Amino acid sequence: MARAVFRAGSPRAPGLAVSALIAVVLAAGRGERFGGPKVLVPWGEAEDVVPLGFAHLRARAVDCSRAVLVTREAYLPGLAAYALPPRGELIVSTQPDEDGPAGSILAALAALAPAPEAWLLVTPVDVPPATCDVVVNLVHAVKDDLFALAARPTYGGRGGHPVLVRASLLLGAYGPLCPSLRDVLRSAGRAVLDVPVAEPEVTVDFDSPQELAAYLARARELPRT
Repeated sequence: MARAVFRAGSPRAPGLAVSALIAVVLAAGRGERFGGPKVLVPWGEAEDVVPLGFAHLRARAVDCSRAVLVTREAYLPGLAAYALPPRGELIVSTQPDEDGPAGSILAALAALAPAPEAWLLVTPVDVPPATCDVVVNLVHAVKDDLFALAARPTYGGRGGHPVLVRASLLLGAYGPLCPSLRDVLRSAGRAVLDVPVAEPEVTVDFDSPQELAAYLARARELPRT
């Protein structure tokens, strides 16, 4: 189903007041419509280009105690040319392709065996890496609601990524079954919080190389602070 492959050693991540925050990047898809696996798509500029999967791990090094990238054996050679980011781990999924992102979640749960009280920050790979501000907003939302089982960012009334999920919700949903994360969240009803954020990027995903190129071009035009 899954196996851990590599782990980058580093000090413990700064705490965000939610214990055992684990980032899970779902990156085992073939990317057939995209023209290739999205986990290997170049991200960045000049001398600071890394695969998109590693860009997600790098972004989570500042706010998660662990960050795992769920991918396929076939994509490891393409990742091997780059240093694994701090706190980054690779998990190889052997779930059937037809399971989609749900199969990657199942593989992550099998490899991580998280405690029910842990929180997982789940994101597909084909989106911009979330900012730390987005993660902090999600964390604060679930800390302020004792009954919360998940929180997702919204912008302009639209839901986005990443989704912060209590491990107990996922452990109860995955096993013999392999439902979509959307269905799992729907089943949790009001225990899923919608958290408005200031970043429109939470609603962006990349379905084609053209969409990715357009996004990166717009990002380069933004003033640097």
